[in-house]
This record gives sequence, C-alpha cells and structure tokens, in this order.
Amino acid sequence: MAWHHPGKALNQLFLQPRGLSQNRLAHAIGVPPRRINEIVLGKRAISADTAVRLARFFDNEPAYWMKLQTDYDIALATNRIGIKIYAIQAHQTDQPKPGTEPAQPTARQNSPKNQKQINHTIRRRLLRSS
Repeated sequence: MAWHHPGKALNQLFLQPRGLSQNRLAHAIGVPPRRINEIVLGKRAISADTAVRLARFFDNEPAYWMKLQTDYDIALATNRIGIKIYAIQAHQTDQPKPGTEPAQPTARQNSPKNQKQINHTIRRRLLRSS
C-alpha cells in the first residue's frame, strides 16, 4: 500500500528527472499551476480529470495515477480507523463470494484458538507500525 502522496511520485519520478517545472507541466496540460503545486505538496488529490491529462502528457495510463491516489486514500483510511477495524465482523452467508469457489474450511481454521492467534498477530503488527 502506498504511504506517500501521489504528488511525491509526480515530483520525484516525473518532474525532477525530466527537468520540468510545475508551472511548465500545468501549462502543458491546461490546468492552473496551483493545482499541480498543491498535488506536489500533498495538499490536493489527483482527480480523474488530472489523471487523464497527466497520462496523456507522460504517455502512460490514467489508471496509473488513479491507483496511486486510491492506494494512498486506502492507506490513510486504514491508518485512521486503526485497530478498531477488527471489531467489525464479516457478514456470514451461505452463498459463496462472487468470483470464488466455496471453500471447505478445516476444523483448525475454524477453531477459536486459531482465530485468537490471528487477531493477536494482526494487532501486534498494527501497533508496531503506528
């Protein structure tokens, strides 16, 4: 998961190596210079509109820019929610998840002791990373 704002990638992987200024990029893709500056500073998200323009200019895909932004947003949300996420129980249903074959869980996987160990390991990792 990305923990860096997409503006950091824009600056370090695209602008600096090419010797491009934020102002020059903004004019080339037809957006206000402030938009690029705020993205680079991590104060603004990359919108779909900006992603399309950046992709055209740098000859890559809009999905590249959107994935950077989405991964960053998910990382922020996960960090913000923190350990409380483990209080949310998954919805149980008899129906298989779309796109998956129904799995036959083993007795060990269903054991409360095993689930407790998994939860303990996840909590420990989360607390270590914060």
